[in-house]
Amino acid sequence: MINFKKYNLKKEIEKIKEFRYGCNNFLDWYSYEKIIPQLYNLKDSDKLEARIYHGIFATDYEWNYSGALEAKIPVLCTRQSQVDFLVEHGRSKDKTFATGALFPLYKDLKNIKQAEDAEGTIVYPAHSGASTDTTVDWQYYIDRLNELPDEFKPIHVCLHWRDILKKRHKIFVKNGFKVYCAGHCRDKDFVDNYYEILRHHKYVSSNCAMSSSLVYAIEFGLPTFVYGKNNDKKTYDTSQSNLFGKTRDDYEDYLNKNMEIFEKIVPVYPNIYPSDESKKMVDDLFGKGATSPKEEIKEALQKEINRRKILSILDCIFKIEKDIPKKSSKRAIHKKVTILSFIKFSYKVKSKQKK
Repeated sequence: MINFKKYNLKKEIEKIKEFRYGCNNFLDWYSYEKIIPQLYNLKDSDKLEARIYHGIFATDYEWNYSGALEAKIPVLCTRQSQVDFLVEHGRSKDKTFATGALFPLYKDLKNIKQAEDAEGTIVYPAHSGASTDTTVDWQYYIDRLNELPDEFKPIHVCLHWRDILKKRHKIFVKNGFKVYCAGHCRDKDFVDNYYEILRHHKYVSSNCAMSSSLVYAIEFGLPTFVYGKNNDKKTYDTSQSNLFGKTRDDYEDYLNKNMEIFEKIVPVYPNIYPSDESKKMVDDLFGKGATSPKEEIKEALQKEINRRKILSILDCIFKIEKDIPKKSSKRAIHKKVTILSFIKFSYKVKSKQKK
């Protein structure tokens, strides 16, 4: 985890460069492999695989998000309305759950609070995505930030890892701002880094309302506002899989619908305090008060862990059989049956113990 007061941007940039973007397991993203096992007290969680609904989307999915409908593994949604969407389109309820937003749940579990010496403002500028690139007049934005009253200073900047790799931090550093980054999306410490940066500030701002960082900040209880917005533009790469198989126009329409809702949530300067209605909207986005029973989620995830453990053992068995000469095939078969019998017996014992 980063140390806010001893933060070294160069060191973090080198760390970001060590990661690759693609991954086979959704738990590799945004600290989920750290959050999920701790929230549900799971053992052997290195064998777990689940589909996570990433991001705080304001609308329910209008398409099949990353193969969630077809996935045979558990699917963890943010809120119940997303579960309902999948079930209505044919997915079984048995492996589809509303967990609530994972970052706030982890924050509460770890009792993460605002630092006693918190000061100034952390700024989360509009950022690029896998299929989008944000064009901003950065100097205009920097000039506006410098015009904020002293109450909001010092002002620090937290950039998305993609924009760090695009060297967009350089103009901020050149203009005297200290720049932070919570890390690459595959950094296990991302969630801790995010809250470590956030909790050392009194205010939160951005030039774009549609940001998970802003709604997390509102949930954290900090004054949060949009400021310095100009003619930001997004370009779209329709070849990217993150368009979910839709055309650029469909995807752009979807993002615009989300933006409309986020703009109702986040105040615009000089208003800096989210209204009670805004806080209620954030609670709804985060699925508070309407999550699936924790024990049901834990049981489904543990079953998936057990299933993958058995598959791992079977892979080992087949490898053993392959390596044994044909003359010893009877011995190989006997060994396979013995191990399978042991697995079946162990599974029955564990099931009885749970009951």
